[in-house]
Amino acid sequence: MPSRCCSVVRLQSAARPAGSTLHFKGFGRGVDYNHPAVKWAFHDVAKFVHTAEPTYLAFDGDPYRPDSFTAMLPGLLEGTVNPRDPPQPRLLVFKYDTEENLAEVEDTWQAAAVPGGMRLLAVPEDPSGEDNPESWAALGGIALRFTGAHTALCFGGGDTIALEVRSNPEVTFHVWPVPR
Repeated sequence: MPSRCCSVVRLQSAARPAGSTLHFKGFGRGVDYNHPAVKWAFHDVAKFVHTAEPTYLAFDGDPYRPDSFTAMLPGLLEGTVNPRDPPQPRLLVFKYDTEENLAEVEDTWQAAAVPGGMRLLAVPEDPSGEDNPESWAALGGIALRFTGAHTALCFGGGDTIALEVRSNPEVTFHVWPVPR
């Protein structure tokens, strides 16, 4: 059955995306978008994205939630009607390839109305089979290497992002310290 929110491609059969990619990371819950510091950080992230003019925005398959860094992604993809503006980026999603994981992306993102849709890259299942920071940091590293990205934007973050920073010295991590 085809996905309603995204096209699903197995990572093993996918071609590296052409163009530049910015990776997004951050707090998966507890972000108050009405907080002044969060509003400022969102505005600053949007300026960064607009200036960078990426072809893709990528993230590691977190569910879409109104109190997550994921809530900002559809807004960063919205285009303008000015033909002189650069094309709006597309969204790449990396997730371990299990029925449950892929269903979570489908279930939480279908209502987000992502401009241009999403491309879900199904990564071979984590051999540890565990839900822990090391497993998710490994997924993030796979995504960074696959896209060849050199920049990650962090809207808050915890142990997983700290592991990713240590494991990916070739990537520049920009951090917006948002409260939750």
